[in-house]
Amino acid sequence: MSFGQQPWSGPLLGAVLALVPLGVGVHGVVAYGRRADRAAAADAEHRRWS
Repeated sequence: MSFGQQPWSGPLLGAVLALVPLGVGVHGVVAYGRRADRAAAADAEHRRWS
C-alpha cells in the first residue's frame, strides 16, 4: 500500500468504475423513452387537429 492511500480505496474505485457505465446506460434509456413519449404526444396532437 502506498503512502496516503486508504485500504478501502481499491474496492471503492472498482465500485465507481462499475456503476458509472450502469448510470450512463440508465440515463440513455430514460432519455430515449422521454424523447419517444414527446414524439408520440406531438403526433397525437397533430392528428387531433388534422
